[in-house]
Amino acid sequence: MKINEEKIIVRSDINLGVTIAYEDKKQKRPLVLLIAGTGSLNRDGNGLGLKTNLYKDLSDMFVEMGFVCIRYDKRGTHESKTKNMNFGLTDLTNDASTIIRNTKNLDFVDNEKVVVCGHSEGAMIATLLTQKENLRGIILLGGACMSIKDALLYQ
Repeated sequence: MKINEEKIIVRSDINLGVTIAYEDKKQKRPLVLLIAGTGSLNRDGNGLGLKTNLYKDLSDMFVEMGFVCIRYDKRGTHESKTKNMNFGLTDLTNDASTIIRNTKNLDFVDNEKVVVCGHSEGAMIATLLTQKENLRGIILLGGACMSIKDALLYQ
């Protein structure tokens, strides 16, 4: 299977660097939004001195399963840079919501079937998104087993 990828910018109060991965645009497919954990890894799961391709590999797996997959550079990193580094969990949740709302309008996305897959801090964001978006489901990978306040203090 050939996996196609397009890099776009989604405009929020900042520009968010996004990659859309898909098999083809011939039919509507469910959407998975990948949300990375804390830190400065890019949307593929790579950073300075570390190349894991964690999120790229997860994206490829979801596309092979028949989904359109969106992954993005979180606020303050890579192509989602901002001069104002004073932001919090609400801003990160709003960014994910903005990406969902923008990509649900693509002709090849089934906007009734949106799933969010969050890793670490992304699991917290995925959980918070259930209050803002009509999601078909969430997948939580390596999320904290404590309150958000305790997890943030621990980190």
